[in-house]
Amino acid sequence: MPRAFTQQSPALALADRIAADLKAGGHAPGEVVASLPALYARHDVGRPVLRQALRILEERGVAALRRGAGGGLVALPRSPAYAGRALSIVIESGLRNLSDMGLLTEAIDQYVYLHHGPRLSPADCEQLRGLVRRLNRLSDDEFVKVKAHHQLAVAIRGAVDDPAIELLEKAAYECALDLIPYSVALGNDRRDSTAWQVTLDTVEALVAGDTARLIDCQRRQRAVIEASWGADGEPALADQGLGDGRDYLNARSQAERIVRELLRDIRRLGWVAGERISSSVDLVRRFRTTADAVRQAVIILQQYGVITVEKGRAGGLYVAALDRAGMLDAVRGYLRAAGASAGTLGELLLHLGLTAMADAERRAPGSLARAAALQSGPAPGAAGGTAALLAQLCGNPVFATLVELMAPWLAAIGGHHHDRALLAALAEGDLALARRWWMDACRAAQG
Repeated sequence: MPRAFTQQSPALALADRIAADLKAGGHAPGEVVASLPALYARHDVGRPVLRQALRILEERGVAALRRGAGGGLVALPRSPAYAGRALSIVIESGLRNLSDMGLLTEAIDQYVYLHHGPRLSPADCEQLRGLVRRLNRLSDDEFVKVKAHHQLAVAIRGAVDDPAIELLEKAAYECALDLIPYSVALGNDRRDSTAWQVTLDTVEALVAGDTARLIDCQRRQRAVIEASWGADGEPALADQGLGDGRDYLNARSQAERIVRELLRDIRRLGWVAGERISSSVDLVRRFRTTADAVRQAVIILQQYGVITVEKGRAGGLYVAALDRAGMLDAVRGYLRAAGASAGTLGELLLHLGLTAMADAERRAPGSLARAAALQSGPAPGAAGGTAALLAQLCGNPVFATLVELMAPWLAAIGGHHHDRALLAALAEGDLALARRWWMDACRAAQG
């Protein structure tokens, strides 16, 4: 039976206190906040607790320790890394299966291809081609080591200089690393893979401004990914161990790999708070690694509120109750601070909704009509208006999470008129008209 667990770990609590102090102090990136002796004196903690707290702050992208003369705790510039990881964990906690994630990557691609692909300058296009040439000159081992395929994929989407796109791209990438077995991911990362050839074709389609070819590349890329899934929309289970991947040789990378394997374990347990995962000793044996690598992995998961650690004979690692609302608030905070564009969020939502409708019909033809016939409007108190209604009807948890995330920016989207029109079109099985009403609701909100 799942069990109750104790309070927050001392290191995590200390990291929260230091982060709150940094926020209140309004420190500029690069500013030295405090020396190491000053931190010890102020917080009255031992070296291990402070060291773990500083690792948590660095993982969050809040602050890092600079050693040497004039060093100390230094404020870091805002980065999408922590927010993207937090969003990926929230998304993973609600997934039915991995195929749900296709909605996010397809919506990002459609936004980039349709809105920014035609606007690329010749210089932008030459930069992409130049990166292809540099990556293709690498040896096969170097190609995998530097994650060449991911570099090019990021560069393609990096054509859009908007923090919302960067954040969602980061979240999608984290989900892929967490959920796709290492052996499958490694195969797609090789230069001789079909996935690499499709990405090269995508670059040329972007250069040519060929939208039809871009959409075909998107279809081919999805087919490559789905080829490794089973009939249930899930990939094969990951190997139980670190394997011999050369990018996992240093302690930090080992910790990251353990984090991803443990997230897979938690997902198989159904994210039930209080379920026992393992013990640290067992993890050292299982992954054939060091106690320090396991400790680092545990700290990473603790600071996202994914696990808790119990001491004693019956102790070990347990699934924590995920603070979904708090994590989404942190992601919204990043978007606001980074100056995310309401226009971009609206356009992204438009493509997410269109993709969600197509996905629902692909999974179960007629499902939207049946759901619409039983629905009279959004659930009481649901934020996001027509967007929340569509998320209920489509049933894709990724779409529902992103609507929840974007709710503060979506207050103007839709209303009673759009709700009724969308429901009527779906209930009649007129998906084409329903798509048009959805686009009208999104565009009306943008003026």
